[in-house]
Amino acid sequence: MTVLFDPHLLSLDHGRRPWKRPTCKLILPALATLALLASPSAYGQQDTSTIRGTITDPSGAAVPNVRVTVTDTKTNRSFVTKTDGQGEYVAPSLSVSVYNVQFVGNGFSTTNVEGIVLHADETFNESATLRVGGVAETVNVQAAAVQVNTESGTISTTINAEQVAKLPLNGRDVTSLLTLVPGAIQNTGSSVNGDSLGGFPSGQFGANMLVDGTDATRVDGNVTFSTFGRGNARVTRSSIDNVQEVRVLSSEYSAEYGRAVGEIVNIITKSGSNQLHGEVFDFFRNDALDAENYFYNGTHTPLRLNQFGGNLGGPILTDKLFFFMNYEGVRQHISTPVTGTNLVLNQRMRAMAVPSMAPVLAKIPLGNAGPAPTQNGVIYSYWFDLINGITTNDISENTAALKLDYVLNAKNNFAVRYNYNASDTYGVYGLAVGQSADAPELTQLGKASWNYIGSANFLNEAGFAINSPHSHQSGGEPGFPLFGCNGCQVGIGSVTPSPQLFQSSEPSISYQALDTATLVKGRNQFKLGFDIRWNNVGRELDTQDAIYYAPGPAVPAAGTNPCTATNTPAGCYTPSGGPEGFLNNTATGWTRLGYPLTHVRNAMMSYFFNDDWKVTQRLALNLGIRYEYNTVLHGDNAGFQNGSLANLANVSASYPASASLIPASTPLYAANPYDFSPRVGFNWDPFGKGRTTLRGGAGLFFLPIAAGAPLNVAQNTVTNISIANLTTGAYQCTPALVTISYPLPVQAPNCSPQPPVSITVFDPHQHDTYSEQWSLSVDQQVARNVVLTLSYRGNRGLHEASGGNFNLENPNDPISAASNTYHSYINDSLGSVNYSGAEAFSTSEAFNASIKANTHGLSVQANYNWQHEFDDYMGLFEAYQDPRNIKGDFSQGDIDIRNNFVMGFVYSAPRIPKVPERLGAGWQVSTITQGRSGTPINFGFSALANNPFVGSLRPDCEAGLNTRASDFSLPNNQLSSAGFSTPSATGGNCPRNLGRGPGFIQPDVSLLKTTRLFEHASWEFRAELFDIVNHPNFSNPSASLQYSATSTLPSAGLPVTPGFNYGISTGTIGSLVGIGTSRQVQFSSKIVF
Repeated sequence: MTVLFDPHLLSLDHGRRPWKRPTCKLILPALATLALLASPSAYGQQDTSTIRGTITDPSGAAVPNVRVTVTDTKTNRSFVTKTDGQGEYVAPSLSVSVYNVQFVGNGFSTTNVEGIVLHADETFNESATLRVGGVAETVNVQAAAVQVNTESGTISTTINAEQVAKLPLNGRDVTSLLTLVPGAIQNTGSSVNGDSLGGFPSGQFGANMLVDGTDATRVDGNVTFSTFGRGNARVTRSSIDNVQEVRVLSSEYSAEYGRAVGEIVNIITKSGSNQLHGEVFDFFRNDALDAENYFYNGTHTPLRLNQFGGNLGGPILTDKLFFFMNYEGVRQHISTPVTGTNLVLNQRMRAMAVPSMAPVLAKIPLGNAGPAPTQNGVIYSYWFDLINGITTNDISENTAALKLDYVLNAKNNFAVRYNYNASDTYGVYGLAVGQSADAPELTQLGKASWNYIGSANFLNEAGFAINSPHSHQSGGEPGFPLFGCNGCQVGIGSVTPSPQLFQSSEPSISYQALDTATLVKGRNQFKLGFDIRWNNVGRELDTQDAIYYAPGPAVPAAGTNPCTATNTPAGCYTPSGGPEGFLNNTATGWTRLGYPLTHVRNAMMSYFFNDDWKVTQRLALNLGIRYEYNTVLHGDNAGFQNGSLANLANVSASYPASASLIPASTPLYAANPYDFSPRVGFNWDPFGKGRTTLRGGAGLFFLPIAAGAPLNVAQNTVTNISIANLTTGAYQCTPALVTISYPLPVQAPNCSPQPPVSITVFDPHQHDTYSEQWSLSVDQQVARNVVLTLSYRGNRGLHEASGGNFNLENPNDPISAASNTYHSYINDSLGSVNYSGAEAFSTSEAFNASIKANTHGLSVQANYNWQHEFDDYMGLFEAYQDPRNIKGDFSQGDIDIRNNFVMGFVYSAPRIPKVPERLGAGWQVSTITQGRSGTPINFGFSALANNPFVGSLRPDCEAGLNTRASDFSLPNNQLSSAGFSTPSATGGNCPRNLGRGPGFIQPDVSLLKTTRLFEHASWEFRAELFDIVNHPNFSNPSASLQYSATSTLPSAGLPVTPGFNYGISTGTIGSLVGIGTSRQVQFSSKIVF
């Protein structure tokens, strides 16, 4: 047995040379070398934990000087200490593992407590009452598998090793386990805008992702996913079979942790032990085993998915050097049905096209599913047919990990880990000819650490880490723009040869150094440390064009009850705004955006002090303060120049936009020197039995300005154009823009006068985002290894990201009332002025009831959560009605989901009597069952004339409005259009996210059989059924309302009509891999030795 620390080693002569402290000359270069061979980063904390307790005699009196030996059962490493005068002991800085604790005291029997499962960042209370007797007598006690938290006010969740290994996960993505966290919503079908953790959007800024206590974010921001753009790789951080547990800190966590306004998610990876262990596995999927999707249209959609690999871990030198390595490969081909609601130009429309549109029409296939339907008084078959088809998504992914642990001597141990993931996502993203693109990505994470044990009361943990994600997104179809139609009611159809959004490259890297010193003094455990991170985030945005076309005329023949001079009955309707302008190549606007490879850099520095104070046996306090200072993000070239709202107002022919930019040497903003984060938590055991506790706390939590936030400033000094009035002849261009030629020219047209340019303004008064959090919880042990928790949690988010186009037209400043033209708010000579600020605000309250148990072969974790969240934060592809007054959009947020229930359990069945062991033993059943109420629906409004005054328009609402259809049915009749009316030019009064979509129910079940092959090997066969009841979980319906009786902007208060597919869900939340699918079956085979 290797003893990590024994006080006797400091005073006894062991007949050998005294131990000498390793010199920094040797250790620091070694650490740096190990780290540079690897790559993640840390956010100022390690992944170790503490065991503490009080030793008493049968009368309840404290027993001092009891020798306490804490032994890691996997590596045989031990920590030795003694109880103090109050009978208390503390064993800090312990790795995630299973421990045995031995208590030896004069006059008492030796007590052995076995099987303490220690999780990351946990303080485990193991107190004991010693029996009077001789030391040679032994009392063996089994540790509780689940106990009441008596040491901390932190709200946290641990997803243990058995749950990680046995719960059914569609796609085997470790982040899918986050659905078990109380308050987490991970099943909306929108990982960017809809999913959340703890009252913040986890796909925007709400989660700090760690691996082994070190950074595993995308570097450019805090999100749960690690891919970019169209990348769909799922095991980028770690294979499930490489994960020991997942630890989630939700509220009032230690000052060690920061750079987050919401949850800290810490993925703990496996380590080697003194025994050689390994496994080889294959998980297999095929569409022949699955139920058809609810919207199956008769087109075969094949699915092939194999996830295969293995682990191997064990000793290199017994008790000294250990290794663990893992590999997983993913080979996926999936096809997704495109339903019959997709509109494609019919032959009548194609015959109208001018010759210059021939290259475009050659890319648009003919319809294959008959004429388009008639909806809400519009005969869509006048313009369109329907088209069925499939899109595809292929993934090739390889991930590997290597971890080494080395015990140098009693005081020093080292570890190094390296994670590697290379993937390529390739797919057909649309039905037009040539619409395919790929997204290769390379992610590397690594960590080097040194733990030094100076004495039983002093320890130090130092680490260095690197996080290096690199990705590239190809654009797909070259030579064609994103096609749009200004103010079109009918539109130009669903199928055009547009490229994918954002053809880009994102090379990023961060380095991080951190250190935590722990001092145990009496009943206090002090921690002091720092965390310094150096960020380098890069992005290249390849040129992308968008061309907008004029709407077509009113067509009486396309309305079921057309309006004419003599026919104006109630409900008369003449549709307009069709694809005629597109077919005539009547372009009204052209924008071109892009910028070369640009890097932004900064340093983030954090310092913390934390005191876990056991005031009495019944009361514990957690007190901490954290200070963060982040240097200003800055570009790497002279062309990185910010815009100025004041300067832009003066742009003219003699004062171009380029002259108005702020010099690159001027900081983007002033650093924030006041990011102090006080934290306080308490834990009170009112009865002193360790079965009931009241705990809570409050604190501030800062999130630095995202490293990738200012990158779009790079577009200010390159040739971008924003022409909104091509048809007026105001610009003389070469080549001429009277008729757009396809494919588009590589070079932007040279125009006189110079067309307006779009400018990005990064707010020079930018602030770091922060949250105020508070919580109160009651824990009650209802039986041995069964704990019930009731909790309340509240938070406010301040200085969240906001912004939009500040150069919209001002309805109060007309150029000519007769021509219906208006001046822009900032300058008529500019295109968009995209302002990036941090003025958004959110507030959330949640009540949660959860139960955790591990008894009689059943390990269960279940919770119900009620939450109400309001904000004025806009997610990806969302916009404010008036970006100059974002408070007008304060309402229930995208993540406001009132009711959510989830249960995960693993049940190990006892052996079936009178049945041979190979058949009757080794059965396990597991499930993740989820259910929630609907997600918010935002009602939009569009008119035939494009509204230049707003970013995103909503209708007006009448008093007593009920958005639910009176004859509600799923999926085709969910919303009512009664009670809505046209808004004013400056926006509607309907609150944002007024409606509610369909709910969600999904039980996933796994049946596993373990068969012993020989003494040290077994075979696991698993059958998993995702959505076993085949319940269709519909996505939100369309909620677009419109008005088209005039070619000018309508007045407020007029009737509106539903848009195409209004109130209809046209798909399910998931299609083939991941959450929300139809019933699917997966088989797996695993050899364990």
